[in-house]
Amino acid sequence: MSFRVPTPDVSVVDLTFRTVRDTSIQEIDALLKKASETYLKGILGVTTEELVSSDFIHDARSSIYDAKATLENNLKDEKRFFKVVSWYDNEWGYSLRCIDLLLYMANAKAHVETIQVKKTVRDVEVKNKKVLVRCDFNVPQDKDGNITDDRRIREALPTIRYLMEQGAKVILTSHLGRPDEKPEIKESFTLAPVAKRLEQLLGKPVHWYEDCRGYMLRTALRQLGSGEVALLENVRYYLEEIKAPEEFAKQLIDVTGAEVYVMDAFGTAHRRQGSTWGVSKYIPGVMGMLVEKEMSIIGGTMRAPAHPFTAILGGAKIKDKIPVIENLLGTVDTIIIGGGMAFTFIKAKGGNIGKSLLEKEYLEKAKAYMANGKTEIVLPVDVIAVKEIKPDAATQVFDADKIPDDMIAVDIGPKTVELFRSKLQGAKTIIWNGPMGIFEMENFAKGTYEVAKTVAEIHCTSIIGGGDTASAIEKLGFADKVTHISTGGGVSLEMFAGKKLPAVEILANK
Repeated sequence: MSFRVPTPDVSVVDLTFRTVRDTSIQEIDALLKKASETYLKGILGVTTEELVSSDFIHDARSSIYDAKATLENNLKDEKRFFKVVSWYDNEWGYSLRCIDLLLYMANAKAHVETIQVKKTVRDVEVKNKKVLVRCDFNVPQDKDGNITDDRRIREALPTIRYLMEQGAKVILTSHLGRPDEKPEIKESFTLAPVAKRLEQLLGKPVHWYEDCRGYMLRTALRQLGSGEVALLENVRYYLEEIKAPEEFAKQLIDVTGAEVYVMDAFGTAHRRQGSTWGVSKYIPGVMGMLVEKEMSIIGGTMRAPAHPFTAILGGAKIKDKIPVIENLLGTVDTIIIGGGMAFTFIKAKGGNIGKSLLEKEYLEKAKAYMANGKTEIVLPVDVIAVKEIKPDAATQVFDADKIPDDMIAVDIGPKTVELFRSKLQGAKTIIWNGPMGIFEMENFAKGTYEVAKTVAEIHCTSIIGGGDTASAIEKLGFADKVTHISTGGGVSLEMFAGKKLPAVEILANK
């Protein structure tokens, strides 16, 4: 609650709250003090003195935290209930914030961005029409062909069910893996297991066809009824999907008789391929519900992020993240770098990285990024290292810039975990792409686990950029603790890099 005290215009806030985890008055004091000295400098104050209301008359800050007044109101075996008190001058503080806003508006460079709003599956009439839906059923399987993670299939269900309910004749298409690179085992990339799993999830029959073009398929699809679902074979069985996308798109339209196209494969939205981009050149194309959700959450966050804004970048190679880093410099407040890509940065600072991954051609870029003067770049200070990468390898902890010549770093160390945790505290927006180490091996997963745990505990907008990071978050049990886990690794990187997605740009505008 907030109430006036016996002075002309000073008020006090008395706030009781429950935290999401155990904490302490000392930690609360430290977080508020850090905020008052950094991103809330001049707006938030902290006092440890014995003061009274008249001491805050004409104080220019909007809130002054009274550290002497904080109390614990905890239950047994829990440290989560606290009461804090802050003071502020109603008229003076408010007036100064209005002036701050006017000055900001006067000095800000005008930036006008035209955002094309795309039609969605809800914006078109589909009853009794053949609707071709591009899904992303590129799901992992074991050596026996059993699906080990059906998340991408489950994410497609809202669009499929909606079309069925609207009486559409639903024709699904997707890719799975890269059969063009391994033609000798082409059969292992079949979508037959997907058809079986989809049928289980829908609780309805799924008509499965072992091709995606040809006279026999065209004839069979003529029998597809309203509200029924068909799934075609892997589009990448045909090289034209990638090498002659427009021609392949025409073939898909011809064989299916599609009248409407729905793009719901976010994971391939950055590809100019026949089934993702080409079809929309010839028949009306709209977003499916998954693509709509991804574009809304990731696109909206990147356009107007809440600050402090922190990016976590990991994974093996810096070359994969260069467009992202260059787009984020000056946009985010902090970039935390872990994984194999960190060692090019550490080497650029003169550190000894042993046998850890080094991309020599990017050393100068790494130096330039670290000297940008706008965004803080945070690197590991210690690492877990081994002589040989294997699950039972003996591990040792070394300073990140003093790794012995015969050792290779496989994870961030305990000091780095604490450093990264401290840098994440207070963030209002977090985007994350790339694990902190070789998380697939349990001995080298602790760094990724601890960062995931920290992100999950922070009350903010947190976006996990698909791929290995999404797998890590789900494997480690934090999937329900973050705002959004993208279904596309590469495509989320494209969005983090500020790039347009061809398969979305070509869709019909509202």
